[in-house]
Amino acid sequence: MPQFGDNKRRFINWENIASGFYIFVLGLFKKIVIADTLAVWANNGFDNMGNIGFFAAWATALAYTLQIYFDFSGYSEMAIGLAKMLNIDLPANFKSPYKARNIGEFWRRWHITLSRALSEFIYKPLGGNRKGEYRTYLNIGITFFISGFWHGASWLFIIWGVLHGFASIIHRIWTKTGFKMNHYVAVLITFLFINFTWVIFRATSMEQAIRILKAMVIPKSFDVMQIGLLYYDGIMNLPTILCTLIILATLLTLLIIVFKATNALELAAIFKVNNLTVWKTSVALFVSIICLGRSSVFIYFNF
Repeated sequence: MPQFGDNKRRFINWENIASGFYIFVLGLFKKIVIADTLAVWANNGFDNMGNIGFFAAWATALAYTLQIYFDFSGYSEMAIGLAKMLNIDLPANFKSPYKARNIGEFWRRWHITLSRALSEFIYKPLGGNRKGEYRTYLNIGITFFISGFWHGASWLFIIWGVLHGFASIIHRIWTKTGFKMNHYVAVLITFLFINFTWVIFRATSMEQAIRILKAMVIPKSFDVMQIGLLYYDGIMNLPTILCTLIILATLLTLLIIVFKATNALELAAIFKVNNLTVWKTSVALFVSIICLGRSSVFIYFNF
């Protein structure tokens, strides 16, 4: 807030306008083009497939895991970009969270501002880690319980928060043993846990969550072509095999981007105005504007 009273910021800064617009367009593209495309597939899987099979269940879960990532990171980057254009520096809210090697690191990378608030106003006032190991575990559990409740008055959100609290306690105990885990194995285990818990977070009922999770673990069907049924959005009517290939290729590409690509704020840190940057920004903005008509509200707008 003191930035609003800083006279040094009360002038037009074309560099900030350029970099802020660049960040904003990246966030807009993430939301409108990527997240809202994934939303159709995730919604169809959760809401319209009663007898969902193994591959379709995994595609549904991954679609939502990627949807909430691109939706919320895009949301944050749009805010950061708009503020930057006005010479206001907002704190980073995402730092490639799916690259995390454990649940603690995940929460230091995901929704950073909420994590900081929970730490400052709940965990530390409860005593943090200053009152013994068992009290620390209790404080972690209470903090994550409140984190779940913060998202809404639903048992599903509370269960999601409790599971993350339990995982955080297990990680703390694991750390004290001194055992080391392979980097890639640690990232995979963390991501799978997050992917499973997002199913509970997204579901509208416990029955729905159990149906998806059960199909992912104890499937009754292995029909790969069922993935193509997730594609239908009421507009395009493509062959099922083509829809299946499109979904699989999209999910694989986005997973590679999430785990390997430079994130938007890192790109902003090395931002330079040149022909390539102008071309990429223009194309991303043009495609986003074309897709604006099908856009939906931000997921975190509900919270």
